[in-house]
Amino acid sequence: MVRLAALASACTIVFAGLYIGAVRTRLGQRTDEAALVGRVTNGSLQAATNHLLNTISVTSLFLGTGALALLALSRRRPRLAVGVVAMVVGANLTTQLLKSHLLPRPDLLHRPGAASVPSFPSGHATVAMSLALGLLLVVPPRSRTIVGCIAVAYATLIGAATLTAGWHRPSDVIAGYLVATTWATILTGSIIGVRGTGALAGSRPPAALSRLMSNRRMLIAGAWLLSTAFVVSAAVLLVLNGRRLTPTRVGASYASAVVAITGAALVLLSVVLRALRGALLDPPRDQS
Repeated sequence: MVRLAALASACTIVFAGLYIGAVRTRLGQRTDEAALVGRVTNGSLQAATNHLLNTISVTSLFLGTGALALLALSRRRPRLAVGVVAMVVGANLTTQLLKSHLLPRPDLLHRPGAASVPSFPSGHATVAMSLALGLLLVVPPRSRTIVGCIAVAYATLIGAATLTAGWHRPSDVIAGYLVATTWATILTGSIIGVRGTGALAGSRPPAALSRLMSNRRMLIAGAWLLSTAFVVSAAVLLVLNGRRLTPTRVGASYASAVVAITGAALVLLSVVLRALRGALLDPPRDQS
């Protein structure tokens, strides 16, 4: 409970610092904008990027949230089912409220047009990460590590895709991840608080499972999956030109931004798994 509250507070503080540093300072805006320079503009890759981004919509958000609730109900976790719906909806409403009404983007670089359009946090990144963390929460504890790695890998690809498409800056994406993580920790803290110490699995998983879920194993698994996603994405940069494969140039600032987005996602996944270690969220009474 204490770990989750501390994590929620830390995410909020980092979010505020990121907004002030990246949006409210000239240096921050210049750094953010630089990430858009050198992004891949090849037609084939842009088309693939748009297909990936099109997996995020109001319909997919509705269906994904419903699927998470059904999975929780199938495991006899009604409170978790309601909570996960509240978490996903709350995270995405928070992002839209912050971006549209509370967090303006001043034009410190004196560039007209899209440069001053509010885009912090990213709605696509929030949707992807909230669904990813929701899935992590509703699966059995023994599956959290591998499921979390796969789900967050998808959220990472969505975040990088918004940058590739020129829709968002890297700070927008990371901020979306932070909003989703904050809501996920608030949800889990509330459920554990309601059910008391009985929400902890026994209170620790078996020794073999504990070793599997140790920080080192989890980091290795997460790094492997996210690195695989990065390699696959890099391979896509080799686009067909007639019958030959020709490499597409990628700017250093863009590549650095993709690495930063990947690193942020991995760090957040790591700390969430650490905070949830051994927890049974909303267990049936015969498992309390």
